[in-house]
Amino acid sequence: MKHKRLRDIIEYETGLNIYVNTRRREYVQARAMYYYILRKETKMSLQAISETVKKNHATILHSINNFDDWMAADPELNKAYKRVLKSFFSSGDINNTSPKVNGEIIESLINENQSMKKKLSDMSKEIHKARKNPLVDLVYDVPQERQEEAYNRIDLMIKGWAWKYEDKCEIIGGFNSVDAY
Repeated sequence: MKHKRLRDIIEYETGLNIYVNTRRREYVQARAMYYYILRKETKMSLQAISETVKKNHATILHSINNFDDWMAADPELNKAYKRVLKSFFSSGDINNTSPKVNGEIIESLINENQSMKKKLSDMSKEIHKARKNPLVDLVYDVPQERQEEAYNRIDLMIKGWAWKYEDKCEIIGGFNSVDAY
């Protein structure tokens, strides 16, 4: 049953049905990811994997052997692989995963945490700046039932300013020009 859950996760992450009979690269790589994870992480035999997709075991072996090279060449495939592993093992028993996978999951979570801390810090700075802006204080004082009207008026003012500054006429040459005499 693990193979069905893995298939669902891969199809969700990639947006591709791994059972579609095509040789398009993205489908081949999605299927290879499925084979690779089943073989390396769940220790399923090639024969058992081939039975889940109705393919020859040699096809499975060929895909598994090429998958590392494909991940090295395609950073997006590598990211998708890590997301799939994270999802696949997140609801399962973490003790059943290999130390390598645990390390990759932990590294991925640490990186994601650092990225979120940076975004939070940036957002806090923006909120702090906004609180010092008197225009923001005015907007907060607008009654709830009048907010749409206030929005429309402010939008019209901004559009008016843009029109005013873009609509400049400039006379180049002509009879009143100094160069004409």
